[in-house]
Amino acid sequence: MSHKRPHPSPRQPYPKQHSNKPRPRRQQFTQDVWDETERLFSKTFSFQKPEDDPWRLPPAKVFFTNQNQPFPQLLEMKEELNRVKGLLSDKEIRSWHEHTNQTNRAGKVISHLKQTIHPQLCTQAWCKFHEIVSTFPIVSDAAVESGVFNSVHVCEAPGAFITSLNHFLANWRVNCEWNWVGNSLNPYYEGNDLEHTIDDDRFIFGTLSNWHFGADNTGDIMSTENLRHLKTFVADIQPIHLVTADGSIDCQKNPGEQESIVSQLHYCEVVSALQLLGEGGALVVKKFTMLEPSSACLMYLLNCVFQEVHVFKPATSKSGNSEVYVVCVGYSGQETLAGHMDKLMENFKPAGHENDLFPCETLPTTFTSQLVSCCRQFTELQCETIQENLRLFDAPSEEMAEHIRQARECCAQEYVHRYQLRPIRKDDRIYTEAATRSQFTSDLRKQLQGSFNERQQLAQLPWAQKILQDGGGGQGAMGPERTTIATLEVSLSSY
Repeated sequence: MSHKRPHPSPRQPYPKQHSNKPRPRRQQFTQDVWDETERLFSKTFSFQKPEDDPWRLPPAKVFFTNQNQPFPQLLEMKEELNRVKGLLSDKEIRSWHEHTNQTNRAGKVISHLKQTIHPQLCTQAWCKFHEIVSTFPIVSDAAVESGVFNSVHVCEAPGAFITSLNHFLANWRVNCEWNWVGNSLNPYYEGNDLEHTIDDDRFIFGTLSNWHFGADNTGDIMSTENLRHLKTFVADIQPIHLVTADGSIDCQKNPGEQESIVSQLHYCEVVSALQLLGEGGALVVKKFTMLEPSSACLMYLLNCVFQEVHVFKPATSKSGNSEVYVVCVGYSGQETLAGHMDKLMENFKPAGHENDLFPCETLPTTFTSQLVSCCRQFTELQCETIQENLRLFDAPSEEMAEHIRQARECCAQEYVHRYQLRPIRKDDRIYTEAATRSQFTSDLRKQLQGSFNERQQLAQLPWAQKILQDGGGGQGAMGPERTTIATLEVSLSSY
């Protein structure tokens, strides 16, 4: 599990903020483009804890005793967001996805990095994590100075967070022994649904000894026994300094309830991290909207056990989807949860509890008011992007097309400049045994097609009628089918 990186030169002080060096070729972009680019990289909300009235966890005896009603302000936001999302229900998804790819201001970042920086496993996840690790101190100075850095990455496949972290450590010449462990649904386990596993296994196949799939070999992080085995597996690399969790669930059949559908997965990811992390450790967990009572409770839990909690929307996360990352720094340690962990583990299962983690009246107004502000900030940004994409879909102008072209180019250049990226040596890449060729083909899954309304109508038809509607060969009312590598939350990521 070790990945030691001896460097002849001392470690450079990696940036806590973006570079202050003059931006290259600034004169080629308008001020409007620069202002928009700056906003794109500044989508952050940081919780501020009151010093005179510290936030504390409620007594364990009140855990899971109450089913909370939604907070009125958050319910209004959810209804408005779903109203705006509903405007997309008649849009053919492949055309819409192509359109939003063109309007995505960060759409050129990946290709630009591949041409200039040559990252290992360069994907959107690689780019998002590199923004996170370059913006927040999740690689702590204390860990680096100790000479050892240990990380666990759950729901990680195909492994881009790991290769992104490796590039960061090499880029800034972090001279330490890095031990990492990956976890995800096992792509080789026959009992796992192919719809829920990745089918790009090249990195996993080449680093298999660093991956752990639990007692039952499924990789399911919502299993108590699998968590217990994971803790045993990492017992020799202590303390754990960083846990990342990038899990999601396909919500294409009910996008309006995405948050509720994924809430139990996020709960299990967080509790897993609290069981794994050492004192002072950091957590990065993917979230979507935080409008439900379950999310409010989970965010309060994190604020009570970490010194810092930030909500961050990376520039390379498509602006029209609900995805954000909760970045937590300075874990207070497992001892502080000694009276609560047993209760937290009672709900550690796929189905979850019908009641919420805490009664809503136990959440202080100093927290809930900030949560409302946080949700408003990201909900408004998402709605603005969807509405802009709708306007451009119906009536694009040459002037706006040129602005978007400039913004995409500016964002790609700014990404490299801001995070001071440069190619790393071949020897600094994570060694994958032999030439790793995927064990899967890319035609295992069908890409979504048609509008959301059409897919819902087709789903209601009897089986025989579906066959007739589809023409028996993929040439039905929604047009010809083609196959591709599918992604989770594909309909929502197209916003």
